[in-house]
Amino acid sequence: MLNDLELLKLFLPELLIEYFEIVKLKEENKILHIYFEEKIHVQIIKTFCLVPKFCT
Repeated sequence: MLNDLELLKLFLPELLIEYFEIVKLKEENKILHIYFEEKIHVQIIKTFCLVPKFCT
């Protein structure tokens, strides 16, 4: 069975879940406040060789 946090992740956009972590949920006056913290991602930089279209 899914807990509240897992259920909430089903309704949020995938991009939001991928780059941010839910750190706190707070309900006030029937309004749900969701607090996020940015996840640290290591960006993989692909290097490639560019070949000119003309001959030298």
